[in-house]
Amino acid sequence: MAVSIFSSVRVDQLEIAKWALVSLYVLCTAGVVLGVYWEGHKFSPAKQQRGWQILVISLGVEMLLGIAIFATDGWIGQLQRDEIAFLQREVRGREISPQQASSVISVLRGQTVPAFTIIVVPDVEAGRFAISVWELLKAAGVKTEVKFLDREPDATRSIYLPIGMIVCDDGSVDGDRLFKALFEVGIATAGFPIRPPPGFPSQHEAGLPIFCQPNSVFIGRRTPAQEIWFRRG
Repeated sequence: MAVSIFSSVRVDQLEIAKWALVSLYVLCTAGVVLGVYWEGHKFSPAKQQRGWQILVISLGVEMLLGIAIFATDGWIGQLQRDEIAFLQREVRGREISPQQASSVISVLRGQTVPAFTIIVVPDVEAGRFAISVWELLKAAGVKTEVKFLDREPDATRSIYLPIGMIVCDDGSVDGDRLFKALFEVGIATAGFPIRPPPGFPSQHEAGLPIFCQPNSVFIGRRTPAQEIWFRRG
């Protein structure tokens, strides 16, 4: 619950909260000044005592407000840095890090993996990412070819959107090996066995993505930031 609340807070909300804290800090500073003034010898002992109490309370609250303002400033800075990093990733598009590539190659190299076809939607960013995936699979020893679609696939008969990167294998152990290698490092966003074992529903009956083909890697447009990744059992 706390994580979801913190993640939903926006910078403008924190700015409002920070300035509210600053206003209270100014009031506490005024309280300190008033408390020091009332402690003067020209006032009665009762008023001096009240001035001392105001001074102590104001100093305590002022210290807590200073900590809160400092923490809020740090929170705002972190959110702004995260937003800048997100925008930089959006501009660059999807990338495969050296660590991801090394992990995939180490898992797949020397293993039996059927040939896969990379199917790409007509999108510049998706096309660039598809080339990176093709180079990775080639380095891992997987035979692949790239097929660029002329138009966006029809997903009206599927409960899954043609976005992200979806590995559609033939339901075999060898085909599933590629999905696991790509999914575990966060490159693939979903995977489906297009030819399930006997007794399982067919692709259309199960509502699987009809824009997939057996032993293919479908690369659609970028998945939205709030997209929940699907993991099959």
